[in-house]
Amino acid sequence: KCSTVDHEVKPRRAFFACILVCLATLLVAELSLAQNNPSSGLATAPAPESTADNPPARVARISYLRGNVSFLRAGVDQWSQAALNFPVTAGDRIYTDKGARAELEIGPYSVRLAESSDLRVTNLSNQVIQFGLGQGTLRVTVHKLLPGDTVEVDTPNGALTFLEQGSYRVETDAVGTSTVVVVNSGSLEITGGGVTQTLQSGQAAKLTGQDPVEVESIPVPSPDSFDKWCEERDRRLSSSKSLQYVSPGIPGYADLDEYGRWEVVAEYGPIWFPVGVAVGWVPYRFGRWVWVGPWGWTWVEDEPWGFCQFHYGRWVLVGAAWGWLPPPIVVLPVYAPALVAFVGGP
Repeated sequence: KCSTVDHEVKPRRAFFACILVCLATLLVAELSLAQNNPSSGLATAPAPESTADNPPARVARISYLRGNVSFLRAGVDQWSQAALNFPVTAGDRIYTDKGARAELEIGPYSVRLAESSDLRVTNLSNQVIQFGLGQGTLRVTVHKLLPGDTVEVDTPNGALTFLEQGSYRVETDAVGTSTVVVVNSGSLEITGGGVTQTLQSGQAAKLTGQDPVEVESIPVPSPDSFDKWCEERDRRLSSSKSLQYVSPGIPGYADLDEYGRWEVVAEYGPIWFPVGVAVGWVPYRFGRWVWVGPWGWTWVEDEPWGFCQFHYGRWVLVGAAWGWLPPPIVVLPVYAPALVAFVGGP
């Protein structure tokens, strides 16, 4: 427990040291804490195991926005403007207006929306990722299909289950009468309306109807500007230098290359330090707290790079600068709404 600091007597460095003690005490690997409630002052992390009483260890991050993108949170009846770094989970919905684009990062899976697209997250658990595409164009990149994972996109004309690592495009018309599916690489299974069919790499199909569903083989269309942009985003992830320090299952690792530098510190090992921040910058100051179920109070950082550093790993004070210590590299990193405790006050 950290004692109250008298700011009129103690220097600021002592206050930072006090915070460090709190962090070191609270943030032990695989610590299982109770779910937050609005009256609690402690931001807690879920247990690694998935049980009925624990929120999932996996979350989606809004990692890119261009143009007007609307966001409807689960349990809320009013749309709002989508915000970078906001966590997305089951029940949430995203709509991209004309000329807009959006991207979600979910561990080793990237989901990107072209303009005029309506996407609902129907399930997001430790092993099941399921979307509903009402209309528009969606690209899914499976960088690596983790053992036991199911990744599925449901359309008005059938369900698509991705069977292996690959790149996939799904396009549904505005009235839901037809869906075009393209497998640039990998393979997927089409099910629904009495149909079960597999598409392999280099194949495309048009789905029409619902019961029954008709599947027509079509030529693979030429890539458009949206496809090329998705390829660029994929290359950005695969070429990230931060992958040698950070698990690929942590959303936001590619931003570390652009917005900071890595330095090996004797006491900790590789530490990431942000660059271009304000003088006297400290973590958990430039952002806001938002209540996000099922986790509770969740920190949303203002900086465009501020996701993985506030939901995974640890912030440590090295000399006069704050740096981020990544967690050990694991298959399924455990998401936490925030890794900080409130101290002092009433």
